[in-house]
Amino acid sequence: MPDAMAALNRLGIQVPVEKGHQFHGICFRTENSATSARFAQGKGLGVRRTILHGVLVEHAASLGVEMQWGTRVDVLGHGKVAANGVEWTARWIIGADGQRSRVRHFAQLDHPHLSQRYGYRQHFRVAPWTDCVEIYWAPEGQAYVTPTSEHEVCVALVMEQKQNRMSHLAQIFPSLAERLAGREYVTHERGAMTICRRLPHVTRGSVALIGEAAGSIDAVTGEGMALAFKQALALGEALPQGHLSLYESRNREICRMPFLMSQLMVFLGRHPQLQSRIIHACQQDSSLFAQLMAVHLGTRSPLSVSPVSLTSFGWNLVTA
Repeated sequence: MPDAMAALNRLGIQVPVEKGHQFHGICFRTENSATSARFAQGKGLGVRRTILHGVLVEHAASLGVEMQWGTRVDVLGHGKVAANGVEWTARWIIGADGQRSRVRHFAQLDHPHLSQRYGYRQHFRVAPWTDCVEIYWAPEGQAYVTPTSEHEVCVALVMEQKQNRMSHLAQIFPSLAERLAGREYVTHERGAMTICRRLPHVTRGSVALIGEAAGSIDAVTGEGMALAFKQALALGEALPQGHLSLYESRNREICRMPFLMSQLMVFLGRHPQLQSRIIHACQQDSSLFAQLMAVHLGTRSPLSVSPVSLTSFGWNLVTA
């Protein structure tokens, strides 16, 4: 998303446009209606995760970071860690080890998740048919389509039930299945849990958590990577000052709106009638959808949303 691209640029990382495919907005779809909005600032980039990882690793290596792949790391306490049995003393220990973070568990920062769903993805050889990321809504969950090249799209499902997979696309999202009919898939289906978890604290002593170790939001928001990049900037500013409390407070600001939007979108996904009414109401006034998306991406304040648009939305919602 544009805010993730901006954060990457501030980190000194440029993802070449030719490595992926640019998109200019978001479109919400049901089988009966659709509403879309273009980004007020910047562009998004659909890029395969393996390519993004390669760019990040290359940049880190250029800064002198030593990669020790396949290394077992144990946190021993008192600023000590063991890497493949060899002890190291560290001023700071950064847990960037994902949803099942061992560092988080060691630091006693674990917290129950708020919700969990099932995510699947697969790439198809087909030219993108729009310059937006499309999110299809159904009672069973959502499908989102991201262009990743001039001849390829990534289809991701976020489902309430584990058994609803790509093989069920025609039953759940018939219009999307029709677009993909007869198209060659270029990757095998892969899946993972998508979890929403917010931690009361992401630091303790000399330990700080970042990325999904520091909490996670539902994949349908599209903001997971953006959170990690923004946290990296905040942590990088806090460490030289020697105060992880600065990162703690900044992280709360970074996560506030994405977590709110994550909970809202999961709630809408579980209430199809309300979801359909809201999409229909936004269809009647696309300017409101654009304003809400700008709030979601942090380019405008929630208080700046037009009262006229909110009034119009309320009327359209009632009469939908």
